[in-house]
Amino acid sequence: MPDGVFILLHKIILGTLNFSCNNISTLPNDLLSSLLILDGHIDLNNNAKQVALPDGIFSSLEELHTTFDFSHLNLSVIPQGMFTSLRIINGAIDLSHNLLYSLPDEMFSSVEKITNGTLDLSYNDIGTFPNDMFNVLEKLDGTIDLSHNNLTVLPEAMFVTVQVMWGVIDLSHNKLVSLPYGMFSSLVQINGTLDLRLLCSQ
Repeated sequence: MPDGVFILLHKIILGTLNFSCNNISTLPNDLLSSLLILDGHIDLNNNAKQVALPDGIFSSLEELHTTFDFSHLNLSVIPQGMFTSLRIINGAIDLSHNLLYSLPDEMFSSVEKITNGTLDLSYNDIGTFPNDMFNVLEKLDGTIDLSHNNLTVLPEAMFVTVQVMWGVIDLSHNKLVSLPYGMFSSLVQINGTLDLRLLCSQ
């Protein structure tokens, strides 16, 4: 894929960029570097045996209103700067079924709301999360799926700012033995599901 493709694109509205089922192994550094609002569909799943994402990809993106599918890419590393400006998730970010073992600092650290959206990091090999992950998240009205990983501990401040939870946090099928003190210390309203099946064979 050549450098400069879509370099002036600021918005994707009700459109689709479908790169799935190809043999793409690398992406240009400036791919969608000016994108601020995604209200369309970006699909990169089922590509090469292992895809490398460039540093800073989607670093300018502030609002996500539809689907971002990077599942089944054998990703082992998420580049620095990815989603560091993202404030609103009102769609789906699917990074499931990869080979991720960690996430970069500040990833999702600007997310304020997950509204009718999904953040799917399930079926990876993640052992821990950055301390500042979700450190400004106040309202969860969607799904955060962290199931089927290798988590043994969670950062103390991971969900400490969440005040309203009408959605789902799935931490099942991990290796957690305890939860940090004060993990949900700001939570005042819950009308959703917190799946904490710490020991489950199914």
